[in-house]
Amino acid sequence: MAAQARLTLTSSDGVDITISRPAALMSGLFVDLMEDLAEEELSVSIPISEVDAATLKIVVEFCEHHAQDEEDLSKHIWEDGDDSDPIIRLPHDEIPAWDKELIAKLSTEQVFLLTKAANFLDIDTLLHYCTKSIANMIKGKTTEEMREILNIRGDFSEVGEWAQQWSRSVMIVSNTRSPFPQSPLTFQRTIC
Repeated sequence: MAAQARLTLTSSDGVDITISRPAALMSGLFVDLMEDLAEEELSVSIPISEVDAATLKIVVEFCEHHAQDEEDLSKHIWEDGDDSDPIIRLPHDEIPAWDKELIAKLSTEQVFLLTKAANFLDIDTLLHYCTKSIANMIKGKTTEEMREILNIRGDFSEVGEWAQQWSRSVMIVSNTRSPFPQSPLTFQRTIC
């Protein structure tokens, strides 16, 4: 089939988006699909249930841009030592200008969705750039600032919160320094 052939992807919200075959080769998932499916099966829309349309459009934009790159990624490829696929090792400190601009125009939530999509679609380069961008977002921040950026509301589940509150009340009542004189779960079992 011609190099200009395209795959049609259907996002989780039902929007069809096309990607060129060369661009699709950046995704391990699409490579596997193209190897495993017959040509007529690839002519129908491929459902991508884990990625919404807005995020999938960004992924396609990234792949289309890098499919036309003249940079030779072979200088970054190294073998793992076993019979697995070769691994692409990229410079850890650099995000190319175009990719930095692409990610910088996104909200924090969109960067997380893009990271999830890159992981699901097995696009190592995009995953690396997204995670590096997230690391740069939280670099040098206080714990509270990181919680806000990462949208972390609390460290504990409801049971963990209850256990922490229970241990504080026991410490106040018994005036002891031991955080768990009796395990909250043991305490719960004896009450029930």
